Amino acid sequence: QARLATSIELERTEELANEAHILKVFLVLITLIIVQAAQMTLRFRHEKAAAIRETYLAKLAEERDRADILARELSHRVKNLFAVITSIVSMTARGETDAQLAGQKACARINALAVAHNLATQNDMKDNRESYTVSDLLNRVVEPFCSNDGTLTIKGNNVVLRPAMVTPL
Repeated sequence: QARLATSIELERTEELANEAHILKVFLVLITLIIVQAAQMTLRFRHEKAAAIRETYLAKLAEERDRADILARELSHRVKNLFAVITSIVSMTARGETDAQLAGQKACARINALAVAHNLATQNDMKDNRESYTVSDLLNRVVEPFCSNDGTLTIKGNNVVLRPAMVTPL
């Protein structure tokens, strides 16, 4: 009976040792699964961050290209504006012998160019775009180019311009 009790006690000890061993193996497996899941999560986050960075860099390059195009367009328009101003000054100088009068006329004509630019840009930028008639624009913009009496005669229908047509005109 003592042997039987010892044998049962040994079997019970072995069972407990096996259960402890199984528990340790189970804990190691769970730990490995958790580590694997953490690695997958980190890899996913890294890939997601890389994709976001790539998208950001692509948009940044796109915006840089757009800014370069705008800078070239602005440069082109400024060169055109200088050419127009130069021609206004030359045209005024050709027709006048009095330097003071030529200066006044050139200033008035350059101011008319500024008014035309202001009308065009206001129309381009307004949400509730104001309409102009051809005679309104001509009176405001062409008047300084009229003869010495400053009168402008307009014949024809007084057409109302769509806002989009102010700049080209």
